[in-house]
Amino acid sequence: ALAEFLECCNYIFTVIFLIEFLWKIIAFGPTRYFKDKWNQLDFFIVILSIGSIVMEKMKNKHIIPINPTLIRIMRVLRITRILKLLKTAKGIQALLDTIIETLPQIGNLGFLFFLLFFIFATLGVELFGRLECNEEQLCSAIDKHANFQNFGMALLTLFRIATGDNWNSIMKDTLRQDDLSYTNKYNFITIISPIYFVIFILMAQFVLLNVVVAVLMKKLEDSNRIIHDNIQINQKIQLDISNQNSIEQSLVNINTLDSKDKQTLTNL
Repeated sequence: ALAEFLECCNYIFTVIFLIEFLWKIIAFGPTRYFKDKWNQLDFFIVILSIGSIVMEKMKNKHIIPINPTLIRIMRVLRITRILKLLKTAKGIQALLDTIIETLPQIGNLGFLFFLLFFIFATLGVELFGRLECNEEQLCSAIDKHANFQNFGMALLTLFRIATGDNWNSIMKDTLRQDDLSYTNKYNFITIISPIYFVIFILMAQFVLLNVVVAVLMKKLEDSNRIIHDNIQINQKIQLDISNQNSIEQSLVNINTLDSKDKQTLTNL
């Protein structure tokens, strides 16, 4: 019964979306309709709704073998319609506009992030790439999902460290003393390892990340100031127009009085 009710709701909302789409197409015309990005989103949702129904019918009638997950994904994507609420949420819209405007600057900072990760991943492979963890030489954090055996895995491990996830245990595993061949060959590792991890944590978590936040906050502050200035300018324009209308009305009244005075003198 629940499945039938949900299917009926799916048909009802699809019909509502389709009727809204057709009305707007008739009212605005195709060219004007598709110029608006929100209308493009509505059209995308209508296509998803109709497509999911058609694919479900084809699957039920065994016309074409279709993965049910694809149909569920198409239905879930219709929730993007809620983004239309951003048209009325001026604060969120201003925040999104700020993020879009700061993308070039964030791109430059992203390059610095990549450079930092590249340098430390290369150093990590060289310093800790030969560190082995097995049943005889146990590790608490370094495993097949987090290690420095190759460059790619080192990048993923550094990203995990940058989030603050158990980075101190990874550092402790690099300070191990039970692997004599590793310790004798790299006897300076007990000095280098803490410096390596502390510098990376300071650079990734406390410097570059705060710089990104500072850039966003500065741009948001500038955007809010521009909006405030525009509001003040509009208020001043409205006030000037109101004063001008008052002056014009006063002149009209004076002219009317002058005409009446002249008419009175003529009658006398």
